[in-house]
Amino acid sequence: MGGGCNFASDRELARRVLSVAPDMRLNALANRACLHRVIRMCLAAGVRQFLDVGCGIPTIGTPHEVAQQLVPSARVVYVDSEPIAVTHGELLLNRTPNAAIAQADLRDIDEVLAADRVRRLLDFQQPVAVLMFAVL
Repeated sequence: MGGGCNFASDRELARRVLSVAPDMRLNALANRACLHRVIRMCLAAGVRQFLDVGCGIPTIGTPHEVAQQLVPSARVVYVDSEPIAVTHGELLLNRTPNAAIAQADLRDIDEVLAADRVRRLLDFQQPVAVLMFAVL
């Protein structure tokens, strides 16, 4: 997909996957385009908060970039259980208003909703779009 948020092991895995499934790159790009359309549709419907569960390491065209480009006050919380993804996300979001990342397991919705960063940034009295792209 491009971008610089990847590791040598990621690039090697991508090379191997593409050698047996050459359309996977197009699938990944289509998935990202769908995510962007969903965010734009939610914003058009008045949703201003997003909970991206199972986000992984941030890549190009992240939900907060897409949402905040159109509505600067939009709020996005990313959630992942993988410590490296969370640490990397914290570094990238350190100076980004209205965006944060929390460590929690998507299989435990109580843990996700109880995460401090989720509770601090999202107002569950208002609509929240839950994004779960490429987690299954």
